[in-house]
Amino acid sequence: MADKNYIVINDFICKESGDVVSKGSVYKADKEREIELRAAGVIGKEATKEDMAASKEASQADPEKESGGDPNVSNPPDSKNVVQNTEG
Repeated sequence: MADKNYIVINDFICKESGDVVSKGSVYKADKEREIELRAAGVIGKEATKEDMAASKEASQADPEKESGGDPNVSNPPDSKNVVQNTEG
């Protein structure tokens, strides 16, 4: 099954890249990862073409988003092993 794109509804740290994924961005996931991210409460509906365009436009306007976040913020050592919802 092909990967799909989803709207991020809460900030989280990607276990695969270690990057902070920001609320409002679009995140690509396969079915297994979708289930994991939904259970963590960090993704919402599947992204539409309009959502994709808006996310791309926003990341071009904010280069920090495109690069995965603030390079001055360090991630916890285990961030690549678990999904972490950064909401309090």
